[in-house]
Amino acid sequence: MVSPISLAAPLTVLFTHFSFAAAAALPFSDEEVKKHTLASLNIVPVDDNHHGHDFYTYFLTNYPENKKNFKGAENSTPEEIQKSKRFEKLGKAFLLSMHLLSTIYDNEPVFREYSRDLIRKHPNREVDPDTWKVFFNIWTNFLETKGHLTDEQKAAWEAIGRRFHEEFLAQLPK
Repeated sequence: MVSPISLAAPLTVLFTHFSFAAAAALPFSDEEVKKHTLASLNIVPVDDNHHGHDFYTYFLTNYPENKKNFKGAENSTPEEIQKSKRFEKLGKAFLLSMHLLSTIYDNEPVFREYSRDLIRKHPNREVDPDTWKVFFNIWTNFLETKGHLTDEQKAAWEAIGRRFHEEFLAQLPK
């Protein structure tokens, strides 16, 4: 299991910690990013409700500093998160979002608008800007708890994360 790290960790630490450096160098077209990420999602189908729930259990167990963003769940145990109707609902929406981001990646204007919509849904949660930068590394680590990912799939998720983070930075007040 990956040891918890601070979401504000420098990107160089993340590359060392998660070994994405080699995968990040692979050049992909938007269509290839879409193909590889969609293939990786076969291990977490959107119509199998427990995977989204499992993600929140993984996320809040391995990165507990993020519990502060979920009012009322600050002291929740993994078992409580796994049984929570709230996290079941959030998990379904989250998993759908990840499938949609993959599906629309090759349509950049739609991807960017959908990314902005997701970002706008989090204004009052005080999400640290660095969280958006490393989130897709966390997502990829979660996927690896469900099954094997190829280097191409990891690199494709990193590409989605980069574009999503670019859009996040563009939305910051100037």
